[in-house]
Amino acid sequence: AKVRKLASHSITPASKAVHDNMHLQGFFEAHSALWNRAYSSHNFLTFAADSTLTAAQFNTWLVQDAIFAAHFRAFLSTLLSRTPPSLSDDLALLRSGLAAMDAELATFADWGAKRGVAMGAAPLPAMGRYEKALEELAGESYEVMFFGFYLIEVVYQKAWAGVLEKGGRDGMYGEFATQWGSEGFGEYVKEVEGVAGRYLEGCGSERQAEFDGWFQKIMKLEVEFWDMAFDSGSG
Repeated sequence: AKVRKLASHSITPASKAVHDNMHLQGFFEAHSALWNRAYSSHNFLTFAADSTLTAAQFNTWLVQDAIFAAHFRAFLSTLLSRTPPSLSDDLALLRSGLAAMDAELATFADWGAKRGVAMGAAPLPAMGRYEKALEELAGESYEVMFFGFYLIEVVYQKAWAGVLEKGGRDGMYGEFATQWGSEGFGEYVKEVEGVAGRYLEGCGSERQAEFDGWFQKIMKLEVEFWDMAFDSGSG
C-alpha cells in the first residue's frame, strides 16, 4: 500500500498521562473527550438509539460503511500477510476477523436490497480520508498496524453496544446495533485488546508517541465518519 500523510489531521503531542500509563487505558484517559465523542456522545449514536436518526441519514452512513468494510478487509489481509508464523494468537485473531469481514461484506448487499439503497455509491470525502489513513497505517510497523486494527474494532463495537444500552435494541436500528454491538464481538475485541496491549509494554517514548498519534488520528476519523451522515445533506 502507498504511504500517504493526513495533513488535515493535527495531532497533539503524547500527553504525560499516556507516558505514565504504559498500557491501553492511558490513551483513553489522555484523550477522553475525543474518545467519548467517537464511541458514545456523537449525535449519530444518540439518534440511532432513540430512533430519531432519519432513514436517509442512516442509509448515507451505511453505504459508506460498506465501502469502508471492503478497504478494512484489504488492510486486515495485509496485516495477516505480515504476521510472523510464531505469533499464533495474532494469526488466529486475524483469520477470524477476515472470515467475519467476508460475511459482513455479503450482508451489506442484503441490507442494501432490504432498504432499497444502491450500495455502489462513490466514497464521500470522510470515507476517502479514512481510506488514505488505512493505506498509511499499512506502511507502519507490524505493532502499530495491529494497534490500529484494535482501535478500529474497539470503537465500532463499543459505539453500537452503547446504542443497545441506551435502548436502541427495539428501535429502528436495533438489527444493526444487535449485530455490531453484540457480546460475541465484544469478547473478540477483548482478545484483540490483550494482544495490542502487549505491544505497548516496555516500548520507548518514540514508539509510544507513534501509538498516541494513531489513537488521535483514528478517533478523529471515526467522528468524521459519524458526521458524514449529517454533512452529506441527507435527512
